[in-house]
Amino acid sequence: MRRSIVAGLFLACASAVSAQVPHAEAFGHQQDQGTLLRLRENVLPPLDCKQVIGPGDPKPVEGKVSILFFWRPWCPPCKASLELLGELHRSGRTDLHVGSAAFIDPSGPEVAAARQELAADIERHKASAPVCVYEDPSQETAWGAEGVPVLVMFDKARKPVRVIGSGPRTLDFLKLVGSGWPRG
Repeated sequence: MRRSIVAGLFLACASAVSAQVPHAEAFGHQQDQGTLLRLRENVLPPLDCKQVIGPGDPKPVEGKVSILFFWRPWCPPCKASLELLGELHRSGRTDLHVGSAAFIDPSGPEVAAARQELAADIERHKASAPVCVYEDPSQETAWGAEGVPVLVMFDKARKPVRVIGSGPRTLDFLKLVGSGWPRG
């Protein structure tokens, strides 16, 4: 029931904004809004990929609405979002670019096993969108993605317009985007 209430609120907010990527902060908690303001005020931090899994570049693309999804292989809500990301990537929407970034701890005892698990998760969840595998945890801090999952949405000029953290809100937002929103 809670999920349907949240989804209804998201849909009500979406109908209240323009067909362009809206700038009203209808989808964020205060922490998410703080991250969004920080990202807007500064040059976007680099995304240093040690490996890219899947076709294309996971980074935001000029001229398209872009989604960059930060996640970790051990995170169940992150894995639940992977299938939706893959569906969005395969949807054929020419106005939308989807990518993700996954952290692997290089100081962990089994880095190779972690990479294999990551690749298996991507395949299992049919996440065809490109995945940036990064090993520097300071990137999470720079992007405001310390608590995964975190989704950052960009307008066509590559400016951040949404930051959404937490599993249920991330899933609901991806479903909303999957329904065709935003257009333009």
